[in-house]
Amino acid sequence: MRIINKLYALGMSTNVITKYLNDRRILTPTGKTYYPELIWVTNKKYKDRLNREKNTFMLVENEFFLVLRGV
Repeated sequence: MRIINKLYALGMSTNVITKYLNDRRILTPTGKTYYPELIWVTNKKYKDRLNREKNTFMLVENEFFLVLRGV
């Protein structure tokens, strides 16, 4: 989630981000409230996904395509 990553970039802690989101009634995708551990793991997975996308290349040739990761 980009908002969590941006709040981390501003120097906020997981507890402060939790309070920020819950005070604004921003719910998780499953409709629940946030807690510090969920904030941490959500940000970690988001950063991991960005790194995977940065290291993924697609090669399209004729009717075949190949996805190379970590090249």
